[in-house]
Amino acid sequence: MAARSTITPAPIALPGVEIENEHGVFLMAETSRSLATLRDGVRADDVHSAGGEPLVLAVRDGEFAEFDTARALFIDTETTGLAGGTGTYAFLVGVGYVDGSDFTVRQYFMRDLPEEKPMMAALAELFAAHDWSVTYNGRSFDLPLLRTRFIMSRQRPRIDHMGHLDLLHSARRLWGRSPLAANGLSLGALEAGLFEFQRPLDIPSWRIPEIYFDYLRDYDPSPLLPVLAHNIEDIVTMAALLGVIQRALSNWEDDDLVSPYLIAGLGRTLAGMGRTRRAARAYRRALSLGLDAESSNRVALDLSILLKRDGDWDASVELWRRVADGRGRIAALACIELAKFYEHRARLLESAREMCDRASRLSAGDADYWGGQLSDWELNHREGRLRRKLAVPAVPASPSASARPGRRFARRT
Repeated sequence: MAARSTITPAPIALPGVEIENEHGVFLMAETSRSLATLRDGVRADDVHSAGGEPLVLAVRDGEFAEFDTARALFIDTETTGLAGGTGTYAFLVGVGYVDGSDFTVRQYFMRDLPEEKPMMAALAELFAAHDWSVTYNGRSFDLPLLRTRFIMSRQRPRIDHMGHLDLLHSARRLWGRSPLAANGLSLGALEAGLFEFQRPLDIPSWRIPEIYFDYLRDYDPSPLLPVLAHNIEDIVTMAALLGVIQRALSNWEDDDLVSPYLIAGLGRTLAGMGRTRRAARAYRRALSLGLDAESSNRVALDLSILLKRDGDWDASVELWRRVADGRGRIAALACIELAKFYEHRARLLESAREMCDRASRLSAGDADYWGGQLSDWELNHREGRLRRKLAVPAVPASPSASARPGRRFARRT
């Protein structure tokens, strides 16, 4: 016989209806809004058409050429803890899906711990009918937690058959070096930066477990209403973000309103996929649309490396000289590229030595520069070789540069 709810009705009721199945009862609420009103600037067509080459680029996975929004679920959980593990419950599971011209969010809520099994059984049925899941940080948190909760409620996990799109990783690739990421890449930060949207009522994620435990003590649902609203807005923002990515990556070569920082992120993605010619086009377009000085130098250096691989030395040297006039790590790396060019191709040894010297000054005293081409050992080794070629008396190397990195801790015999 199915277990009945032991919840005593409170003066303020939670939204939703009681759902019963063979395992018991739980609460389910549903709300819908037009796809055209998800967030400002998001078009319904962009959400509907998500998939194909734009999504392959966003995810770096050819599987997503077959992505179908109509067969996808947008999933977000609210839990009793942020650490995961078998003792952490997903007391609220929000699931959004495209329903014609509308976007519907269905919330599965357990009013007490015994309601987990019927709630998970209902979720299993919904998951089994869809082919794709969309989350934000779900790869690390939401989906592993749901798998655990299926197992703990003695049910087979009904989620592994779905292709999974974690929008956090796409956001990091596309906006990770943009001003948008200055305060992190939370969904709230993306809402403010991309959509100029401020939630009228929100609650910090770290407070949510405490609010639920308070509810289990007194069954007063009023503090939970902001938690339900928070869950809905997270899911709506995921759908809107998917639409933004689809539109931007479909039109980045023609639409001047696409963020140059996103285009630069696309360039890095294309380069990582081995599509170097398109990556170079993306870098050039980002530079033409305008970036801040540091980002511009970083993108120019990335572009110069692609051009160098293609043998376009004139364009590479022009970019290196521009970047080397700046400050910091990027300028130091450009100096090293110029030093290598002057030494090995132009045979301008004095110019090469000057670039090494400038790289040393730019990186001096900053521990972040240790390693790679900017390590003390590497810079001293390069300068020493150039001095020998120029027959210039060597300058004693610093003690920290006397051994090549990786050998200083060699085993003693």
